[in-house]
Amino acid sequence: MNSSMLQDDSTRGLLRQVAAEHGTPCFVYFMDHVAQRISDLRSAFGGRFEVSYAMKCNPNPAILNWMESRVDTIDVSSRGELIAALRAGWDAARISFTGPAKTDRDLQEAAASRIGEVVLESVREARLLNACAHKLGIIQPVLLRVAPKHVPHGFGVNMSGKPTQFGIDEEDLSSAMQEVSQLAHLRVTGFHAYSATQCLKAEAIGENWNSFARIFASNCERFDIV
Repeated sequence: MNSSMLQDDSTRGLLRQVAAEHGTPCFVYFMDHVAQRISDLRSAFGGRFEVSYAMKCNPNPAILNWMESRVDTIDVSSRGELIAALRAGWDAARISFTGPAKTDRDLQEAAASRIGEVVLESVREARLLNACAHKLGIIQPVLLRVAPKHVPHGFGVNMSGKPTQFGIDEEDLSSAMQEVSQLAHLRVTGFHAYSATQCLKAEAIGENWNSFARIFASNCERFDIV
């Protein structure tokens, strides 16, 4: 909640009522503001992108259920989050599973749930997931996460250009793709990148996106990914 909302008499009155009924501490969410931000985001990008909710930011079951009809997909980063999303009514086909160090149990749950896509952080994960999908007799759609070798200046947190658990190094992507593309129970549908965060500089963000586009386009062409 921002400070301007607290200056509104009706908001203060509502918060006092909630505190009296439920005690403190408690959490109050103004979902009309969230809905407006989703609308603003769609408008800003002119429908070019789908909107995905990163569950790690707030796994409250009521929020997960509310989000289901308002955003396109949901991103989970653990087996527990996957189960919570399914319980909140999300169709497995609209779920993606991202994050390093996925366990064999994580991957088994993802494949058994028939989720929309698993974001692979390493060739090791690809091998484990392929084995899970083989046992189930399915072909699991996957994305490969790439760690670009360069991130522009201006980002507060940089997760690329150095040894990291977040994805496959750009320099190793070609050899990784050659192996992953041979795994019979995985289908590579694209790439994923999240190389840095905490940046409000438009030029740096644009440069970073150009780097993603270059990496994705060249590898999609080379490995015939449509």
